[in-house]
Amino acid sequence: MSKTKKTKKQNQKTPIKQVKKSAKTATKIPQIKIPFYFDAKIECACGEKYTVGSTVRQTRVEICSACHPYFTGTKRFVDTAGQVDKFKAKLARVEVLRKQRIASKKTKEK
Repeated sequence: MSKTKKTKKQNQKTPIKQVKKSAKTATKIPQIKIPFYFDAKIECACGEKYTVGSTVRQTRVEICSACHPYFTGTKRFVDTAGQVDKFKAKLARVEVLRKQRIASKKTKEK
């Protein structure tokens, strides 16, 4: 059994090669070996559509630069599906449970 020594050239990583864009198939970038789609579709809830490079073929987002208040300059409150109301309701339930737990500890001590 002879041990082979790796040379400096074998230890160096090879650079990422240019990969041709393909509209129909995903190509693999040699270094990371993850499918990379050069024509991935991003679709916003407002109806805007973008084409970008990604490891996911299609993505749907709730808000984009075309409808976000920061980019449009309009002052409006963006509340998707009542997230603030859901949080307040959850916080109220937790508070009720906390009070019940404290009350049960007091009755156990007596």
